Amino acid sequence: MSSFLLIYFSFYYNLTFKANQLKLFTILKNAIALLAKRINNYMPLGKEDIIHKQFAAMVRMYKKMNKLNAVFWSYDASGEYRNKITGALLKSKGLTAGKADYEFRVIKEDNICHHIYIEFKTDIGNQSPNQKAFEATCKAINNIYYIARSVEQGLSILQKEGILK
Repeated sequence: MSSFLLIYFSFYYNLTFKANQLKLFTILKNAIALLAKRINNYMPLGKEDIIHKQFAAMVRMYKKMNKLNAVFWSYDASGEYRNKITGALLKSKGLTAGKADYEFRVIKEDNICHHIYIEFKTDIGNQSPNQKAFEATCKAINNIYYIARSVEQGLSILQKEGILK
């Protein structure tokens, strides 16, 4: 009889323990979801983020209309928020600070691939020291670097450089 009670209590304990684990997991999952929702409410897109999204949407539209004369274009997310672990991992893989927001590659009349970089800033935004160093490097190797303060300014740069048809 005592072995039966021992097995019964052992079985009951395991069931109770697993049920409590499941409750705790559910509570933690709900708390994390609520925290993420609150963080999103407190961290709306900044002015520069909105410019980036609008500019990229326009570039994609021109590409779909076959009016983008670039062999490559990309947004560089090196300035985005990330935790310390991800930041350290990206740096160890070669991510460098200061790179411009957008890079376009275009083949011009000379049959050479030209790199055009556009850094977006708000009306009151200034370049970081790393961004200034990247601009200087671009100019030293004859790459083209611009600072734009609006979507319209960015598109006008693309027209000037022959990237928009």
